[in-house]
Amino acid sequence: MGVLSTIFTEARKTLNTEENWCRGAFAFDIYERPTYARDSIATRWSLAGACHLHCDNPSTNCQVNMILFKELGMPADEYNDTTGYKRVVAVLDRMVARFK
Repeated sequence: MGVLSTIFTEARKTLNTEENWCRGAFAFDIYERPTYARDSIATRWSLAGACHLHCDNPSTNCQVNMILFKELGMPADEYNDTTGYKRVVAVLDRMVARFK
C-alpha cells in the first residue's frame, strides 16, 4: 500500500462515524475547543484534519491538499464546512479507491 493510499484509508477510518467528524476547525477536543489535528486531545476531525492526522511530513501533507483541491475544486476545509458528513466520506471513499 502506498503512502497516499494509507493516508486516505486511515483518514476514512478516522471519520468512520459522524460523531468523529467536525466543521469549523481541523479538529476539536471533548470540550468542543479547536485543536491541532495531531494533538492527543483531539476527538473529532474535519476532512483536512483527518488527512493531516495521518501525514508524516509537510511535503506529503501538501500533496494530499493539492489532490483534494483538484478533486473538490476548492480547499478541503472549505468543502468540509459547506457540505455534510456523507459527502465528505464519499470523497475519502473515492480517494481510497483511486490510490488503492
